[in-house]
Amino acid sequence: MKQFWTVLRFEFGGYLKSKAFVGITVAAVLIIGVLLFYPRLAEIFSAGKEQREQERGEIALRNGSGIPDEALLAALGAGLTDKDIVPVKDDQKALRTAVERDDYDGALVLESPLQYVYIVQTVSINDATTGIVDETLLQMHRQSALVERGVPPGEAQEIINAPVQGRVDRIGKNQMENFFYTYVLIILLYMAIMLYGQYVAIGVASEKGSRTMELLITSARPISLMFGKIIGAGLAGLSQMAALIGSGFIFFNLNRPYWQGNEIISSLFDMPLSIMLYCLLFFIAGYFIYAFLYGALGSLASRSEDVNTLVTPLTMVFMVVFFIVIFGMYSGKVDSGLMLFCSFFPLSSPMAMFVRVAMGEVLVWEVVLSVVLLIATTVGLGILSARIYRVGVLLYGKPPRLSEVFKMLRQA
Repeated sequence: MKQFWTVLRFEFGGYLKSKAFVGITVAAVLIIGVLLFYPRLAEIFSAGKEQREQERGEIALRNGSGIPDEALLAALGAGLTDKDIVPVKDDQKALRTAVERDDYDGALVLESPLQYVYIVQTVSINDATTGIVDETLLQMHRQSALVERGVPPGEAQEIINAPVQGRVDRIGKNQMENFFYTYVLIILLYMAIMLYGQYVAIGVASEKGSRTMELLITSARPISLMFGKIIGAGLAGLSQMAALIGSGFIFFNLNRPYWQGNEIISSLFDMPLSIMLYCLLFFIAGYFIYAFLYGALGSLASRSEDVNTLVTPLTMVFMVVFFIVIFGMYSGKVDSGLMLFCSFFPLSSPMAMFVRVAMGEVLVWEVVLSVVLLIATTVGLGILSARIYRVGVLLYGKPPRLSEVFKMLRQA
């Protein structure tokens, strides 16, 4: 046990002393801070531009639809509240030239009650003009059609604007509400497990390449070395994730008033505590099961350059699992037969079961069984990986096939 704690402290301390590890963590925290402080910073830096921002744009309107100008201007003005509608008599060609000269922000040429041309220099990503005009003309057409059929104008307006009152009696989860933060957490799980697993494999291969392992393997038990390295890297990963998530929550709460209108960002930082705890549970379990496999494969590499070749099959398996889970999320079928299988299969359950917990209907016994299977498999793989590690670190030259490794394990 003493050997295990010695290796654990050495590995964990090595990450904390690594300039690259600390630099990446600090840079990520700063990026999160800039992103979450952006609305506040934008407000400060835009203080000198208030007058220009308050200037309303102009949209030229050529009315050839037959709709009375007064009614059309009132209806369009009610929808396009940030623009002034300017009636003109110019033809489409002249209006196009005027828009090119920036005389107007845009121009509307109405050819009939339901047909128009919108002339604009650049269609902004926030430009909702066509949508507003479509809805306005459609409502005016419907009201006109009702009036022509003998419905009084007041009643026609009431019919068109009749409100629909609906109420959702939700028994289970709302997938739309939970989708965004579940998606973000799945991406973080995928990146963290992949990244720290690769760290373990490369670290083992580097020590083997420098012949350091020949000294370590003769002075410490392989299981102590393997578990110490894996848990040390895992603690470093948890520390890094805690720094990133913790700083994100702090920065968000400092700027909460600026994000009140953004439902996506608010849902991410207001997620239930139970979801965060499940995420932590499945991150830890998922990290260990893959880290043991990465560590065992890394011990078979004679050089760091061989690591990518050895771990490619395992990486491909993890990527397939990731895409299955993402497809299940996008399709909304998080409780399908395939997702059900993946939520119990140890190599896929860290992500699949987490998604089912966050977006699906899962019974308590299902979660318990999935976790038990995951932990049991992780412990078994940890012991097996330690044995492979003991044999692999003393092998040099061309990486052996797995069949050769298992043959040597039986003879050991």
